[in-house]
Amino acid sequence: MQRRALLRLGGAISVLASAAVTGCGGSDGAQTAHLRADVRNLHYDDAGNAIEWSPENNWVRFYDSSNQLKWTFDGAGTSVGTLNWPSGAVTLGERIYVADFGNSRIIVLDRQGALLTQFGEAGPDRDDFSFVHEPVVGPDQLLYFCDPLHHRVQVFDGNGQWQRSMGQFGTEGEGLNYPESMAFDAEGLLHVVDSGNGRVVVFTRQGEVVRTYGALGSQPGQMLNPEGIAIDRSGYVYVSDRGQHLVQIYDGQGQFKERAAVFLSNGTPAVPGEMCWRPDGMLHVTAMPDASKGLISRQYL
Repeated sequence: MQRRALLRLGGAISVLASAAVTGCGGSDGAQTAHLRADVRNLHYDDAGNAIEWSPENNWVRFYDSSNQLKWTFDGAGTSVGTLNWPSGAVTLGERIYVADFGNSRIIVLDRQGALLTQFGEAGPDRDDFSFVHEPVVGPDQLLYFCDPLHHRVQVFDGNGQWQRSMGQFGTEGEGLNYPESMAFDAEGLLHVVDSGNGRVVVFTRQGEVVRTYGALGSQPGQMLNPEGIAIDRSGYVYVSDRGQHLVQIYDGQGQFKERAAVFLSNGTPAVPGEMCWRPDGMLHVTAMPDASKGLISRQYL
């Protein structure tokens, strides 16, 4: 399947209100993206099933490929099997892994929404988290998690066994300052959104830095508080820039190509957040209508 970005170089994104789980529409002629006002983001598995989550309401929902709601896992709290601000989910095999941001742990569900186990906790050790955000599955079938206040990426296997970490606090080289999200490219390199430094850091899976791109600022190619990232089959990288209400677009080597403004249907600038690829190859961009809501994860801290 060839991925077609919902964005077009030189074009703005029009964000419209929608309650549909797939959330996005458009074509190469009329580029659109739909606002998901109550959901931070979506994840699709290889079969086209969708997982969505709501940090504010502390639930995770599973839709089949025909957009039928199959189950909801919810319950706010800190005890076993509860959620405190879910901030991402991925599938690996027959399991679903949910980043339980506020509890600094991972909730593991089966395909029917039943709790299987959980792993991770808040703490200073090598396998601990200080909040956890936006998981991805690597080509090595390992799980990669943003550990934002430890300023690193944590790597676990599907059984919750710690494998390694990459990155450390800093502003240069492998330094990270509040990593927010990640995406793998076709070469198996991990692009990490380094939000506090306004850039992207590219790592090998062993944690070596290959390059960085972007910089803190408001000039073309610079970013203010970036969050989401997506990479298409051609290698183009799309990064949501919350501070400037833009999506920044780079080529596979990190060269800036274009930036696209994000608006609500009434013309009000919107704050882009996380991104995901839809089964039809379109790019879903989650957006919020005002900066205060769009930055709620930072206010939560």
